[in-house]
Amino acid sequence: MIFTLDAPEPVVGLTFDQTTGELLALGAAGNLATVDLDTQAVVAEVQLEDRSGFLTLGVRPDGLVVASGWAHAVLVDRVNGPVGAPLFHGANGLRIRDDGTVVAVSGTRHDIFDDFSLG
Repeated sequence: MIFTLDAPEPVVGLTFDQTTGELLALGAAGNLATVDLDTQAVVAEVQLEDRSGFLTLGVRPDGLVVASGWAHAVLVDRVNGPVGAPLFHGANGLRIRDDGTVVAVSGTRHDIFDDFSLG
């Protein structure tokens, strides 16, 4: 075992930021923790407001995080929290490609978004 992350809720999503070498852990109730793997310290932590539950997350090339749940997906600054209004109402999964495009799954549709900008 490398280390133990004490989380306030069950962890439902993990992803690795290859740019910073950090691990991101997403809790079922929206707690997003950023862990520096070199020091094993939690370097940032934000609480997302949606209590409907989050399921997946990914990191964009610009460092922002996309968190998705049953209700919607949100763009998150890992220090300051959500950026802009939620998107993808009804999304139940997403994947972040290396180039930053987002594939959102909503029911039977697979929507591809080249620009996940909020506003």
